[in-house]
Amino acid sequence: MTKLGLFAVLLLAGSVFLSCEKEEEKKTGNCSDGFMNNGETGADCGGPCAPCEQPLANQLVATFHGREVSFLHPYVVMNGDEAIISGVNDSIEFSIHFEMTSDTIWPLVDGTHTKLEYNGDFYNTYLSEESHVIVTNLEETENHFSGLFRVKYVQGADTILMQNGSFLQLRYN
Repeated sequence: MTKLGLFAVLLLAGSVFLSCEKEEEKKTGNCSDGFMNNGETGADCGGPCAPCEQPLANQLVATFHGREVSFLHPYVVMNGDEAIISGVNDSIEFSIHFEMTSDTIWPLVDGTHTKLEYNGDFYNTYLSEESHVIVTNLEETENHFSGLFRVKYVQGADTILMQNGSFLQLRYN
């Protein structure tokens, strides 16, 4: 085989290898971006990613820009009859400050603790008529609670709606 023929075979083999590598990357997508995409059946799980586990305690998910988003290691800060739930992933950091009442629907508290950071933009206010926390289970003896939330964040004329949010057995002190 001539040097030119050998070069052509090596070039073809390299192209096939790179093409397969890109196809594999396309299949697996990004299994840690906090979004349900690339054929995943849950946010960052199922499909090309590791299988989705059954819901466990201390879990927080929401719909953000029409896509399911999960937050690892959400946490709760309690102060008397008020609480702040916070969540972070690769692209979103948010918190919800609300009042714990005897009702099922807990109102958000005005102030600086209900906020959102997304792609470097900060949303420090919310629309109270479109934002709430609904508690579905409060286990005071176990110090955890579960529920649903919806928050419409505002910054100037721009709004971002975080909806269909749910938290499962978030622990508090």
